[in-house]
Amino acid sequence: MAYILTADLGTTSIKVLAFDLQAMVLAEHATPVVTQRPLPDWAEQDPVFILQAVIDGLNVVYGNIKHLGEPLALSFSTAMHSLIGLDEKDAPITPSIIWSDNRAASIWESLSTEQHQYFYATSGIPGHPMTPLLKLMWLQQNQADLFRRAKRWVGIKDFVLANLSGEWLCDYSVAGASGLLNLKTLNWDQQLLASLKIQPKQLPHACPSLEQCILTRNKFDLIPSMLNLPIGLPIIVGGSDGCLANLGAAASESDLVATIGTSSAIRRFVPDLQLDVQRRVFCYVLQENQYVIGGGTNAGAVVLEWLKNQITHYQGSFYEFFDLASTVSAGSEGLIFLPYLQGERAPWWNPKLRGSILKLDMRHTQAHLVRAAMESIIYNLKVIGEALQEQSKAKKIIAGGGFARSKVWVQMMADVFQLPVHLQDTPETSSLGAAKLALLALGLPDFPGEEGGTVYSPNPGLQDAYEEGYAAFLSGVNGDEKC
Repeated sequence: MAYILTADLGTTSIKVLAFDLQAMVLAEHATPVVTQRPLPDWAEQDPVFILQAVIDGLNVVYGNIKHLGEPLALSFSTAMHSLIGLDEKDAPITPSIIWSDNRAASIWESLSTEQHQYFYATSGIPGHPMTPLLKLMWLQQNQADLFRRAKRWVGIKDFVLANLSGEWLCDYSVAGASGLLNLKTLNWDQQLLASLKIQPKQLPHACPSLEQCILTRNKFDLIPSMLNLPIGLPIIVGGSDGCLANLGAAASESDLVATIGTSSAIRRFVPDLQLDVQRRVFCYVLQENQYVIGGGTNAGAVVLEWLKNQITHYQGSFYEFFDLASTVSAGSEGLIFLPYLQGERAPWWNPKLRGSILKLDMRHTQAHLVRAAMESIIYNLKVIGEALQEQSKAKKIIAGGGFARSKVWVQMMADVFQLPVHLQDTPETSSLGAAKLALLALGLPDFPGEEGGTVYSPNPGLQDAYEEGYAAFLSGVNGDEKC
């Protein structure tokens, strides 16, 4: 039997899956990843542990199905914005500094308008502490000795790929997310590198997501492990998890793709480079004539987790907690929740933004708080979604993530956007997108299209209530609403 192996390097887990040529999952394995926070605003992971987790996961999955035959390829997806410094032997001298690390907030605050404009016009991503560009600026200013010691700067996928193949490669979507790629030339931007005193040879080679390398190693210097996959196996460089989620969802240019898990995101395919004058959204290149515009936010289910555990101390399950919202009318009877407990990425790109509860009065209950928090996360996605639809309106939303288990929350998205919401049948869409890339790279037919799936239609009768709630939310963000 022919099959594709995928490895998804996520923030909370490393997932290895095997897909047959009908897109059915034959085997899977997940390893949780711990994020260390040694200081306020810092967020780090162990790159050697992640390499070990990839190898262990591949061994488990391959061991379970190798009686079916040998894999056709291994393909990767990854969380974006990680940064690792390596020494002359390519061993890490820093942890993997991940997207949620906010230590460079002071750098962000010191940037001029002209610098923000240059960063966005060059790389397609607004300046923000999450970007490796600003992390490098912080390290240069605050850990100068370590900065000088680093002979190479890479992301977590680059690190894993190099340990498997011996080649340093970074696909365009992840390179763009670093803030260092020039989207017009698809090379590392010389001006930005010069400002950091970094040479292009210190970075991986920027390449298309379809680029192939070959598995050349089954033992490693950094870990006492063996990889049991066949030497010579094609490895597809792959791309960022967000871009590949759109590909895995079989989204067209007329679709929005939304995800609400711990955090949230909404994205759209466009055929060419498309930048936003207001710098609300990013633009990444996945492959030729296929760009992804959108925005990831810090406001997701983590806000509901905080509300449940720290404020209401609700004793039931999360999904029972979500269901409390069904007892309150659309708009939460005027209650406004601003979900910025960790600052915010899109659309505001402000790490110092903070949350608020506005217009609270005696009639409001625990259920009102729950509904207002859920609505606020959808409202924030709607701000991004409006930026994505300025050139052409979307016809539907393809949605996934943990929130899809809450009928109340999914219906809320349909009603706020006034668009039908199609739930994805396959939850691991980033891994599926990586598998699709492998088929394309190998010249094989795409997976067959899926039929069916659950569709939530918008309720036109709630449009006015949600337009009023959305306007009040925006006023709250802008500081116009008072308690």
